Amino acid sequence: MSLPLSVTLGRTPSDLAYLDIDSALCQARVFLQGAQLVHFQPKGLKPLLWLSPLEDFARGRAIRGGVPVCWPWFGNNKPAAEAPAHGYARTSEWQLVDVEDQDGEIVIELALPAGAVPEAYWPHASELTMVMVLGKRARLVLSTDNTGTAPFTFTQALHSYFAVPDINQVSVRGLAGSHYLEFDEGPFEQQGPAVVRQEVDRMYSVEKPLQHIDTGEGLIAVAREGSRSLVLWNPWVEKAKALAQFPDDGFKTMVCLEAANIQADAVTLAPGERHSLVTEFYWASSQD
Repeated sequence: MSLPLSVTLGRTPSDLAYLDIDSALCQARVFLQGAQLVHFQPKGLKPLLWLSPLEDFARGRAIRGGVPVCWPWFGNNKPAAEAPAHGYARTSEWQLVDVEDQDGEIVIELALPAGAVPEAYWPHASELTMVMVLGKRARLVLSTDNTGTAPFTFTQALHSYFAVPDINQVSVRGLAGSHYLEFDEGPFEQQGPAVVRQEVDRMYSVEKPLQHIDTGEGLIAVAREGSRSLVLWNPWVEKAKALAQFPDDGFKTMVCLEAANIQADAVTLAPGERHSLVTEFYWASSQD
């Protein structure tokens, strides 16, 4: 496959392949492991995504930051105790199907090879694809196809880490009146904007498809499609110290706001059906 002039193929010292993008509209980096966008910066604006400065890109280990793909289960909603949290998509090598530069908008298609998830944990005939459209905005479309003869159920998330200058200045708008579970307790009703002043791990059931992260220095719009759940996460002080590839003070400069379908919002696909989970994010306003 020949790449557009705005896209180059590189490798880390650990031999992980990635695409570097420098188009008329943005700069970005996408790893084939995990089909993971780890950097996205519209031209003339600040980066939108957070990537751990301690990340060393080890093969077969989840990359800490950017937009990890959690599939076919999220968190501890896994088929067996020994199965990895958040599934296999984020640690598997995806196949690069196509790359195009459409007037500065880069369109990348990747596919998860059949058998990437061990049959013992995922005995279902399915196909998983990721299409990224990267320009002034980033749009990620994760599609699951049931190619078998029986229905199956799965959970998923696009675990987006957003960069913020100071978590104490951050608020998330567009959640007021919605209900959430936190640490298996609730449901609670969100009153006004959500703020982070301690460890936060919330699953919202929210119909509104657009939220905004007020960073204190700009407004990040985060839109969702095919998503009945929204996860808000920040590990705070103690959990940050226990996380791999995560600085002790890393919680101060990131917040996760994730398009998802988890817990009671799990997706069931009949044979021949497709479901697409979409997240789209961009600077609604920014102070340069």
